[in-house]
Amino acid sequence: MHIPGVDPTGIDLEVDAPDLTITATHQRATRAPRESSPLAEAARDYQLRLRLGFNLAYQALQAELHGSTLTVTIPKAATPVALAS
Repeated sequence: MHIPGVDPTGIDLEVDAPDLTITATHQRATRAPRESSPLAEAARDYQLRLRLGFNLAYQALQAELHGSTLTVTIPKAATPVALAS
């Protein structure tokens, strides 16, 4: 996931198997139009929701941020999850 300008502390990964939600917020100072305060804080939010399945080891999820690229790795579960029919 490409998330330019986001600090690692602004990234949240939420797992609700089989779903993974990635939220990232980029806070930056910007000029406020026609206000007495010359700077205000603007935010740019990124959100990605993925339905990945049940046969993954979500507890072993790893995420790395390199520059503006977030890489998420989730290994396969050791034992497949049986779904009720």
